Amino acid sequence: MPDWALALAVVIGTIIGASIGEFRHWRESRQRYQVMAFEKRLQAHQEAVSWCLKISDYMGPSKMRKKQGIEQLLDHVEEAGEWLNKNCLLLDTNSNASLLDVLEFATRNARDYTSGAATTVDEDKEIAKITQEIRKAIRCIAQGVGVKYIPDIKRRLKS
Repeated sequence: MPDWALALAVVIGTIIGASIGEFRHWRESRQRYQVMAFEKRLQAHQEAVSWCLKISDYMGPSKMRKKQGIEQLLDHVEEAGEWLNKNCLLLDTNSNASLLDVLEFATRNARDYTSGAATTVDEDKEIAKITQEIRKAIRCIAQGVGVKYIPDIKRRLKS
């Protein structure tokens, strides 16, 4: 074998070896990034669920008939809106839409009570409606984070 062929084989071997090393480094870095991104997304989705639950605590006829209850609800809606503005890129599209739906639903309810449009409300129906909206939003948010990786949450949401 000529000397130049041996030198060429060494150069090609070195390039291939270095490329494999770089590829491994790139793949490991990408995996670390994906884990970090998933953790941030999981945290954002959990906080979105928390906002839904906080808002639902201030909804309902008994709390909405009091001016202080409406003010507290609207304060939470405003805070949740500010939080969403800062974290919207961490949530998937459906989770963003679901949280916005809850915020709009809560605002609409507060306006109805403030204007007097909700004076003859059937409390049981109203609570059922609120619960349905919140559950729908929480299911959507849980699906958005990739709940298939967290079977315990998926099982609880089905019940």
